[in-house]
Amino acid sequence: MLRWISEHKGKSVGIVVGAVLGLAVILPLSIHVSPLSWGWYQPVDTADGVALSGYDTVAYHVNGAATMGSPAHHVRWMDSDWHFVNEDHRALFEAQPTKYAPQFGGHCAVAVSAGSTASADPTVRHIEDDKLYVFFDEEPMKDFRARRSEVAQLAEQEWKGAGNP
Repeated sequence: MLRWISEHKGKSVGIVVGAVLGLAVILPLSIHVSPLSWGWYQPVDTADGVALSGYDTVAYHVNGAATMGSPAHHVRWMDSDWHFVNEDHRALFEAQPTKYAPQFGGHCAVAVSAGSTASADPTVRHIEDDKLYVFFDEEPMKDFRARRSEVAQLAEQEWKGAGNP
């Protein structure tokens, strides 16, 4: 890319620079990634309109499994819809939402530790110290497991540093 720019010395550089900058803005939006400092994210990752893509956040803790919830058992919390497998799970969540909600609003914990957000796959998860962490895919989860305390601490600092609860 740099060679092309130097060869064309100003002829189309403005167009190329504009295109590169445009991609830098559009690409992160298309894969739901953005720096925390930009503030372009929702406190709860609801890329598809429902927290955790509709998975029951209580089921991770109670059943140890990623279980799809139902819109019939839902609650609105932090401007997001949360689905549950039954009324018991909904009631548990309503009583203690911060106990059951995923850390960092359901954004990939490793991305948050690096100062960014990335939508997570709710089936790729880890529970530690009764806290639910979700990840973009298996690789960040492996990284988290290898460096748990470091990554969790960095993510917590980045998340709170961006003004999140």
